[in-house]
Amino acid sequence: MGIQAFVNLGAVTGILPITGVTLPFISYGGPSLTLLLFAVGVLANISMFNKYEKKYKHKVKDPRELKSV
Repeated sequence: MGIQAFVNLGAVTGILPITGVTLPFISYGGPSLTLLLFAVGVLANISMFNKYEKKYKHKVKDPRELKSV
């Protein structure tokens, strides 16, 4: 996402040539927005799982047990 934002802002300011890369979460574009929302959702899920695993590591021995919690 950072690269997309850098390229877009560089194109708007005239530093970089225009390439058609959309600005994350702001520019109009269904597929780009859908992909970025999916990617952020996956990263949030991984982050939540890691925090939960660290907090309850002594109680949970198998990650599959987390589904029942």
